[in-house]
Amino acid sequence: MRREYPFNAQEHGGIDGAVLTSEAFVLRFLTGGLSDRLLIVNLGNELTLLSVPEPLLAPPDGHDWSLDWSSENPLYRGGGISPLVDHGGEWQIPGHAAILLRPAVSASSVPQRQA
Repeated sequence: MRREYPFNAQEHGGIDGAVLTSEAFVLRFLTGGLSDRLLIVNLGNELTLLSVPEPLLAPPDGHDWSLDWSSENPLYRGGGISPLVDHGGEWQIPGHAAILLRPAVSASSVPQRQA
């Protein structure tokens, strides 16, 4: 994964971070484009964020965040719990987990075909 993603902040646009709660934080690996990655680490119990005023969580224009990797994957002895990210303005992050998100084209920005 380290070879595929822009985790080396010195070679790319940088890295920024913010505290979401007393037990959760976010790191955004900045590339200035669609290669940005968002890493959310929750060291506490399951977290539901109803209002997220943190600008680092905003996806690039015309995109939503899509799950790229999760420590909850059974391959990593996780429970297989899938996070809900920005589901109607609500974020649900599994407890004691880390998730990596990548930009994906927003369904609302894709033109609909006329019948």
